[in-house]
Formats: sequence, structure tokens, C-alpha cells
Amino acid sequence: METVVEQDTPTDRDRISRIMVIAVHALYLTSLPLLLIPLAMAIHAMPTLPIWFSAVPLAGGALYSYMVRKKAPEKWQTHFDEAVQTFWSYIFLMMLGVLFYFAMFIGIVFMFVAYYIVVHRAIRGIYRAIKWSGVTP
Repeated sequence: METVVEQDTPTDRDRISRIMVIAVHALYLTSLPLLLIPLAMAIHAMPTLPIWFSAVPLAGGALYSYMVRKKAPEKWQTHFDEAVQTFWSYIFLMMLGVLFYFAMFIGIVFMFVAYYIVVHRAIRGIYRAIKWSGVTP
């Protein structure tokens, strides 16, 4: 005997939150070319000042996530929380990358990890939002 599972019909708040989650993650992905600038400059031993410039689109997504995460439905709050966590992880790892860059170029590893985290979480976030699922801890 089959069990029939009823799916909740999404409300307008769910639909809007889903679109905004996709927009935040898309903003993170559009910053990818800018995120490559500090990595390329570090590899070629150039000054790493544009690291902070590359974080501007990420900061926009994180700022928006901060503003709307308490008003969003619970399922979508987890997406916004993860977007904020991704931003701070990126900033922390890039700071470590700059700090340890001159120690036998170990900082480049931190910069690559920061880049990977942004790419991975943004793609995973969009995929989950398209599937209408939240972020599970």
C-alpha cells in the first residue's frame, strides 16, 4: 500500500524568499572573476590590495542576507545564514592568505580555499533553492 505525502503549497513569502536566496547566491557567483584577481596577483607577486575590492559583491549579498534573514520563513533563514557564514569565511581566509603570503607562499593555499568555499556554497545554495529545500546542518 502506498502512502501519499502531501506537499505544502508554497506561500508568496516562500516564493519571494526563494527568489532572493537565488539572487544572493547569483551575486556571489558574479563576483567570481573579481575573486580571481587577488589569487592571480598573489601568484605573480603583485600587491594584493584588490582583495578588498573583490569582496564588494559578496558584501552586498551578505548585507542583504543580514537584513532579510529574520523576516524570511524558517526554511529560507538557513540559506541566508549560510550566505552570511560564507562571506565571513571568505574574509577570514583571505586575511590569513595575505598574512601568510610571505611565508613561503602558504597564503595562496588559504586564498584558493576561500575561493572554493564561495563557489561550492553558492552552487549548492542555488541547487537547494531550485529544489525548494533548506540547508540542513
